[in-house]
Parts: sequence; structure tokens; C-alpha cells
Amino acid sequence: MSKTKAIALMREIPAVVVSAGHTQKTVKVRVGLKQLNSPIKNISLLKYSSQQRTQLVHDPNNSLRIGDIIAISSGSWVSKDVHYTVDRIIVPFGPPLEERPPVPTILERLAAKAEKRQLKKERQSHMGYTIMTSASANADMPFCGS
Repeated sequence: MSKTKAIALMREIPAVVVSAGHTQKTVKVRVGLKQLNSPIKNISLLKYSSQQRTQLVHDPNNSLRIGDIIAISSGSWVSKDVHYTVDRIIVPFGPPLEERPPVPTILERLAAKAEKRQLKKERQSHMGYTIMTSASANADMPFCGS
């Protein structure tokens, strides 16, 4: 992984929660961005306009409320439309943070994902599936060529 891609993955984006509680473990947030708004690419004529975009964000413990200002980062895709995960709550709105479930850290999320993957491998092995690595899969495949 290149250094710029790693930095982009670690980048935190501030956002405001617009909709919460309609779907389990998912909230809709509004993210601000600047867009170049000039048909002519002359440096002296460049103009930027502020725009807003909504994103769906994974909230593992359902700890967000409408109006919270949060920090999100891109991580593993949870579903087709959910590409971001909550990192932390910057400014809470409504009930204080002590009354809500805590937002898990990145290490806690990775540990939960590894545990879930391990349980899946155990279930597959009990059902009789053989778990192959990529090297053994390539060795077992017959050569199909002309």
C-alpha cells in the first residue's frame, strides 16, 4: 500500500448526523466539501463553492443521535452503500456521552472482525468445507490449456 493511500485511510472527516435510529447500526451524515465552480481553468478566475453531500456511516453500538458532530474515516465496506465508520464523537447533541454506549476504537473493531472471521472458519470446518489458501488452491487446480 502506498504512503498516500495509507494517509487517506487514516484521515478523519468531520460530519454532522442528519438521521439516526431508522436502520440498525447505520446513520446518515452530512459532509461539507468544496467544488471547483469555473468552466475556465485560468488561475485568476478559479472559484470554489461549498457544497454538502450525505453519506451512510456504520455505527457499531448505535451510540449516535441526530445533531452530533462526529469524525468518520473510510474503512472496510460494511455494505453496498456504507463505506465509512465512526471514529469518535466530537460534540454530542442531546444526552451526554456517559449515558450512551461507547464508540469502539479501531483496535476493538479489528479484534471483533477477527473473532467473527474465526467463528466463521470454525463453522465451515464443522460443515465439512475445506479451507484452502491461495497457494494450495493453485496447486490443486488442473491445467486447462491448449
